[in-house]
Amino acid sequence: MKSLTLHNLEEPLLALLKETAKNHKMSINQFAKSLIEKSLGYKKSEQLPYYNDFKDFCGIWSKDELQEFENVTKQFEKIDQEDWK
Repeated sequence: MKSLTLHNLEEPLLALLKETAKNHKMSINQFAKSLIEKSLGYKKSEQLPYYNDFKDFCGIWSKDELQEFENVTKQFEKIDQEDWK
């Protein structure tokens, strides 16, 4: 099995790579290898758990929450013809 060395990585990119690898509980090598494999289609891509990062913003609304949202945003459905002159 061969090795690959990456030269001249910018510090912010390296920091992001390290942080993301840590968040996925992987070594930097394992994470970089998985990125290369997935991006080249060598291995089937697994869905990264991004949903958990945004679940406070992207949850399922109750009927009451949906109704409240629709009531509050109803004004945006109106077209003011004066704006288009």
